[in-house]
Amino acid sequence: MTATVPRPEPITSRPYPVRRAVKGSALLKMLRTTDPKDIARESHDAGDVPRFVEADLAFHEVLFEAADNAFLEALMQPLASVIRELREETSSAPETREHAIDYHGRILRRVADRDSEGARDEMREHLVLTEEYMERFRVRPRSSPAAS
Repeated sequence: MTATVPRPEPITSRPYPVRRAVKGSALLKMLRTTDPKDIARESHDAGDVPRFVEADLAFHEVLFEAADNAFLEALMQPLASVIRELREETSSAPETREHAIDYHGRILRRVADRDSEGARDEMREHLVLTEEYMERFRVRPRSSPAAS
C-alpha cells in the first residue's frame, strides 16, 4: 500500500480567499453607504469627469467581485489601465456619461431581480454601445502591455 502525500496548494492561489473576503467586505460597506450609480449621477451633473470615471470603474469592479471568478479577474487585470484611459477619454462627452448611468441602472435592476440572462444582455448592449461611442469620438484603444 502506497501512502499518498497531498500536494500543497500553489502559493499563487493562497491569497485569493483572503482577498475575496477583504474586498467583499469593503465593497459591501461601500454599497451600504454609497452607490456608485449615485456618485456617477452626481459627478455627471456637476461635470466632474474624473469623479465620474472613478464611479464608473467602481460599478464594474463591484460586478467583477460579485462574479467571484479568479480567472476573470486575472484576465481583466492587465487591461485595467487601458480601460481607465478609455473611460477618461469617452467620459468627457456628456452623452457617454448618460449612457453609462442608464445602462448601469438597467444592469443593477436585472441583478436585483436575479435575472442573469437579462443582466448579461444589458451588459453586452452597454459594451457594444460604448464601443460605438469610442468610434464616434475617435477614441482608439491602445495596445495592452500584455498583448506586446
